Amino acid sequence: MVRFVPELGAEGFDWTTQQRSPARARAARLPATPLEVTAADVLAWDRARGEPPLTAGFTPEEERARLALRDGS
Repeated sequence: MVRFVPELGAEGFDWTTQQRSPARARAARLPATPLEVTAADVLAWDRARGEPPLTAGFTPEEERARLALRDGS
């Protein structure tokens, strides 16, 4: 699995291909969802899904290290 943190960059990854315009959603009068709400919803889903833990992604130690880099700590 490729692990990528946009702030840290990655060779061969074009972040602009992952950006989407919100124009159509705004035209349809869909509300913008704050990041905190999205994160809380995903966490609630993960806890309620009743399946084995997800195996992809950062370990807690890796996540702390990358957040520290992002925050300049």
